[in-house]
Amino acid sequence: MSIVRHTSLLVAAAAFAHTAEAVRIDLDATAAGIRLEAAAPAAGTKTSVGQGTWIADPAKQACFLSVRSALAAKAWTQVGCTFTPAASGKVVVILRGPWSKPAVAGEAAAPIPVSYDAVTVQGAVLANGSFEEKGAEASQPYAGWKAVTAAGYPRPAGAAKDGSAAVSVWHDGHLSQVIEVTAGSPVTLTAWAWSDRP
Repeated sequence: MSIVRHTSLLVAAAAFAHTAEAVRIDLDATAAGIRLEAAAPAAGTKTSVGQGTWIADPAKQACFLSVRSALAAKAWTQVGCTFTPAASGKVVVILRGPWSKPAVAGEAAAPIPVSYDAVTVQGAVLANGSFEEKGAEASQPYAGWKAVTAAGYPRPAGAAKDGSAAVSVWHDGHLSQVIEVTAGSPVTLTAWAWSDRP
């Protein structure tokens, strides 16, 4: 690796580590072992993209991306990234809020909610990105998405960017959906996000 490339990677990693995190979307291909390469913010978004450096196995770190962005309070902001899968298979898209450290060790972290709407994917198929279609079961309220519930989330958001519905989640009460990607074909994910706090 050249000194210039090594330096640019260190600068990018440092910028990612210091991003004021209000939004967090994870892209997880660790189960399939698919490296997610050439990751960059989607055009027109103010987003940081980095690997899951908290994962112990470096090979799995390369199969996990975390998309983060700061938000202006009480305003819809577009976030997203583009990546290229090294192999064909399944990638899990996970809509979260930022992680927060519990105030007291051993207790649950306090939810920091983030609302999402108009989630789109180019280069793969994502269902019900505007959350207009309801799920068949109360435990899975949004068609196409798997809900992991905690502290009363996910729940309907108070406002919508597209149509009449949006969703509010937090780090542990999140929504996920599996998309099928094709080796060497770039994938761009974008979403509109809203936070009640800056």
